[in-house]
Amino acid sequence: MVGGECRRRQAGSRPLTITCRRPTIGHQLPGPIPRTLLPGRSPLYFRAMASIIVVDDEDSVRDLMARILTRAGHDVRSTADGATAAQLHRQRRADLVVTDLFMPEQDGLETMQMLRDVDGGTRILAVSGGAGGRMLDALADAALLGADDVLPKPFTPEELTGAVAKLLAS
Repeated sequence: MVGGECRRRQAGSRPLTITCRRPTIGHQLPGPIPRTLLPGRSPLYFRAMASIIVVDDEDSVRDLMARILTRAGHDVRSTADGATAAQLHRQRRADLVVTDLFMPEQDGLETMQMLRDVDGGTRILAVSGGAGGRMLDALADAALLGADDVLPKPFTPEELTGAVAKLLAS
C-alpha cells in the first residue's frame, strides 16, 4: 500500500484484526479503516466493520450492548437519547441503529422517525424490556412503524450479534 500502513493484531482465539490507514490524497481521510479477517478464509476476503449507533437510557445496558458489538468488530457510538442519536447520524451516517423503545426524553418510536427523516436507508433494530406489560405491543408497533427487526430484552450476546448480522446482510 503506497503511502498507507497496516497493522495486524490477534488476541487469543479471536479473529485476526488488520487496521489500515489509507494514504492521503490532497486531504486528510477520517481515521483508521479497520477490517477483520474472516476465520478460515484467504487474506483476500475481508469483512468491513459496520458503523452502529446504540441508543438506550440505561447506562449499563447501553455500555454492555456497545461492548458486545465492538468485540464483534463494529465501530460503535452510543448515546442515552434519541435526539443525540439523530445528531450523531447526521454527523456520520450509521449502517445500523439499535434503539430502546422506552426512554424518558424521546421514545424509540420518535427516534426511529427522526432517523428515517435523516436517512431512510439506515437499518433500525428496536429493543425493549417493556414498560409494565406493554413490551410486546411496543415491539409490534415498532415493527409496523419502520423498525427492520425487533429484539425483546433480556437477550443474549449471541442474539444481539445475530440480529445485527442479519440486518447488515440484508
